[in-house]
Amino acid sequence: VLLNDTDHGGLSVYRTVTSESPPVDAPPTLDPIPGQPRINHNAGVQTVSLTGITAGGGESQELVVAATSSNPAIIPDPAVSYTSPQSTGILTYVPTPNTGGNVEITVTVSETNVLGIPLSTTRSFHVFVVAPAPSIILESLSVDSAGFRFSWDARAGEQFRVQSRDQCAAGANWQDVAGMQFITATGNAASAQCPVVAFPRFFRVVRLE
Repeated sequence: VLLNDTDHGGLSVYRTVTSESPPVDAPPTLDPIPGQPRINHNAGVQTVSLTGITAGGGESQELVVAATSSNPAIIPDPAVSYTSPQSTGILTYVPTPNTGGNVEITVTVSETNVLGIPLSTTRSFHVFVVAPAPSIILESLSVDSAGFRFSWDARAGEQFRVQSRDQCAAGANWQDVAGMQFITATGNAASAQCPVVAFPRFFRVVRLE
């Protein structure tokens, strides 16, 4: 900075004063995280790689990486495995069984700069958890000389197969009923017509995922 000092006699003296500005600290960095594929409610542990983690601007502050969930009832806050100053980390999360919906996961990289001011960078991604299908409820059952017919609650477009076996004991094999491996529901119900069979015979309806 150039200063001009003038005395009472009108004599001007110029002098240069050097002033140091506080260093400008860059925020930490974290690469974008792609959206994750749909998962079932009982999918178990899921892993996401975190990359591009730095203090920013070639700096070396201590970094902390944490993650939060927008809906902990479906996916609790994820765990993060990270050691500063590494540039990569691992995030893991586990969906809660018997739940479903869209969840946003937010990952935050934090540091404190040389002036004691906290700085952070966040990235988010979405996970869709597929809820369990509702129980299959039998709506009607009728029997005549041609066999028997039954129907059950369903959602339009869902697919089912009908299977049978001749005993109820555990371990007995279920076999697909011929011609009933792919039954597609229309409206709010699906139905099947089974021919006359030797009794006793046990039947079940299986929803196709």
